[in-house]
Amino acid sequence: MPDFNPELNNQSVRKWAKQKLCVGPRSLLSPDPFASGLFGVDHLPIAVPAGFLDLGYITTDGVTDSDSISAEGTQMLQTLDDVRRDLTARERTLSLTFGERNAWTRALRAGVPFEDWPVDKYGATDYVEGMDSEEDFEELVWLLYKQDYTGPKAVFGVEVFFRGKITSLTDRTRSRTAVDGVGLTISLLRDDVFGVKREAEDGPGIGAGSTLPQVATITPAEAVPGDLVRIDGSHLGTATDVTFAGTSVADLEVASASTLYAIVPSVSAGTTAVVVSSPAGDSATFSYEVGGA
Repeated sequence: MPDFNPELNNQSVRKWAKQKLCVGPRSLLSPDPFASGLFGVDHLPIAVPAGFLDLGYITTDGVTDSDSISAEGTQMLQTLDDVRRDLTARERTLSLTFGERNAWTRALRAGVPFEDWPVDKYGATDYVEGMDSEEDFEELVWLLYKQDYTGPKAVFGVEVFFRGKITSLTDRTRSRTAVDGVGLTISLLRDDVFGVKREAEDGPGIGAGSTLPQVATITPAEAVPGDLVRIDGSHLGTATDVTFAGTSVADLEVASASTLYAIVPSVSAGTTAVVVSSPAGDSATFSYEVGGA
């Protein structure tokens, strides 16, 4: 039976540790500030277009993007099972809590028209809510920037929601321990020209990450210096070096794109860091047990 070696890439597991959400009026879409793309030729996100405002801290729960699809079934006299099922609605929302009660997030919660927001993000405010019997929140453009990893592994994401309207506010708690944040849900609506959203990812970690060597297993489970070991994984066909605890192997055989053979170099016994190198870069560290000679 052939070995099963799935194509895996731990560089594609995303955790967006850095985020910022900006907002602006829909008038900023004419002319389209995103017509040339969400990234530049340097593979970095475009600068925040003029007129958009960065709303500040987001709590650690991050931004939740919900997408709900409703369907309706059709039955017949002869069967209780659906004979067809048709989509009837699709509802998309963003939910988040701003950790800052600055002048802009407070204006957002109070339903103040964007054109009346103060210039000073951290200035004093005096908003009155509930005076208008037809009170409503205006539709705005929402722009989300995200980053995973740093340096040569950095991956950036940019999302544009072209027509979003606040349709729910979360409870506000005033206490010694809880953050007095601004929590809200934004319903995402379809724009006839741009659609609902646009999303792109790029960065130095995209191209390199997809071809970095990946080590899945090393057999046998333990070896001593001088033993032959087999290294299985993915993107191993261009391997140029394998190190155990920083010491290069003296004999490396590239058997295939998923298999290498190497002789364990002279290193101290114990749990050892194994790294495979290729022109694309280095693999993540693989922990391997080296026994005493």
